[in-house]
Amino acid sequence: MREIIAQEVELKNLILPDDSLGMVVMQPFIEICDNEPFCWSIDYKKQQISHIIQTLSIARDPTHSCDLTHFTIFPEYAIPGLGGFDTIQKTLEQKSWPSQTVVIGGIDGLTKAEYATLCERDSVYLHKSNKPDEVRDGQWVNCSCTWVKTINKQGNISIKSWIQPKLCPSWPEENYMVSDMFEGRAVYVFEARTKGGEAFRFMTLLCFDWIGAIGSKYGILAILDSLNRLDGSRPYGKPLHLVSVLQSNNKPNHPSFLNNAYAFFNDGRYRFVKRDQSVIALINGAGASFPGKCSQFGFSSLIFSPHSPYVTEISPPSYATDTANLRQNKILQTCKEALFRENGECVHSFRLFHPLFAARTPSNRRKSLSPTFVGALDSHIRDPRIPNEQVPAAVKWVNDELDHIHYFGSKSDPLYNILNSYQDRIKKEIRWCKEERLRKMVSIGTQGISEKLKSHVDIWHKNERKSLETTLFSLVILSCLSDVTIKEALTQASFVYNNTVLDVIVVTGDTHLKNIRHASNCFPGRKERVTFIITRDNFDGPTTNRDKSIYDVEHEDRLCSFHDLKSCLSSSTLGELKFKIQNIIGT
Repeated sequence: MREIIAQEVELKNLILPDDSLGMVVMQPFIEICDNEPFCWSIDYKKQQISHIIQTLSIARDPTHSCDLTHFTIFPEYAIPGLGGFDTIQKTLEQKSWPSQTVVIGGIDGLTKAEYATLCERDSVYLHKSNKPDEVRDGQWVNCSCTWVKTINKQGNISIKSWIQPKLCPSWPEENYMVSDMFEGRAVYVFEARTKGGEAFRFMTLLCFDWIGAIGSKYGILAILDSLNRLDGSRPYGKPLHLVSVLQSNNKPNHPSFLNNAYAFFNDGRYRFVKRDQSVIALINGAGASFPGKCSQFGFSSLIFSPHSPYVTEISPPSYATDTANLRQNKILQTCKEALFRENGECVHSFRLFHPLFAARTPSNRRKSLSPTFVGALDSHIRDPRIPNEQVPAAVKWVNDELDHIHYFGSKSDPLYNILNSYQDRIKKEIRWCKEERLRKMVSIGTQGISEKLKSHVDIWHKNERKSLETTLFSLVILSCLSDVTIKEALTQASFVYNNTVLDVIVVTGDTHLKNIRHASNCFPGRKERVTFIITRDNFDGPTTNRDKSIYDVEHEDRLCSFHDLKSCLSSSTLGELKFKIQNIIGT
């Protein structure tokens, strides 16, 4: 029966802080060949090495408020072969790269000869069961590398690296068969020390190692079994503080991966491996080369024990703690999580208040990460979701939704080109609004939204999405009559008509009557200004005379339905469209 060997590596000179860890995580869009040995094509390799250099630059000059980036992590396949390895090695050899740091990354597919060359590099270590002689001719190797740069009391600097081949190939029913991958036989468990003298133990796995069949057990549970036997020789066992799972996983929310994360913390069979202060770092490649929502890949996250001392039910910048809506499942149950919202290509830079440290804080309840910056790998990309700053939840959510809101009429409309250009302009202005403005836009526009939901962006769903869509379309139509101001408006927007400022409120909800009451509660209005309410009910119908009679038209405020406003799109000329809008607004 196949068993995995767990080899301990004591890192005597690696001293970590005892309050928090600085971390930088690369989330690249991985473009490897779709045939074995699954390596980067020549067309993309140079760019990826440039992205690695950019990531290392961010790690060397961190923004996460820690003095050092203690862990820099690259996902599976992110490092293009020997050239990528050498790039990282040379960077670590520079005086500007600090000691007491760890770099972990997945190297793309290597032939047997390339693997042998890698293993011959200076200061490279590997378990004897994973030596090149164990690789059959024709096999290839998918492996991770862990670099550690330390300095001892005498001031001597050391850079060492450990190679660990992947244990389990991917699912055979996937688009390609993985039949010739060398299956690793050992894993490393590294042990550093904190400044306070406590052990800090960490290890790395590659994607399917987390769930693949190993003997009679699966993935991490088989590895925990090996560690349990190893640690069982000690009176109280040993802790495991960080497990980095490097992925190139197109189904990151698959039950197998998340069930094993839950089992890691809750399976009581491996009592000599202490996991109550562990962190699982699921580090994946991006779902696209640009920012946005993705149906595959992405969803990089840190998962914590249910007993970890972190606050949930908030929407902090850059990551989510209430993740069921984003993952579309509740498999993690009571486990706590920091799920990075950005699924496109980016770099995450953050300060981790590890459970080992966080449990000591007087309040005993805090954010797991703070601050959390999201940056671009390509400097020419300008997008509010990757500004190399913290990204508020509403900024991320609104921008992602705008990506998927397209022209609301028909391409055969006579005014399609004009309206589409107005829509692009309005979208652009909304994209760069500040978080407070975007939260206000959505909360004013969503009838029935609770106080909790106004600030809890990670559980915004179809009602908020419909509200944003209705607001956008309404402002596009009004733009045909007059320039619409968004950023400085008292409500969602305003415009000047007949020398009068109209404050626009667009509300989507159950009925027009409820929408009108919601609008009145959100913005009572000002005597010197006019409020223009646009209401959209569940039936997308017009307002009735009864609705209009109930609405208080004090101060000459105006009311119309989204149905009536949208009917203006039947116009054949811009002049006709303006005339219809004027009739709706009145004099």
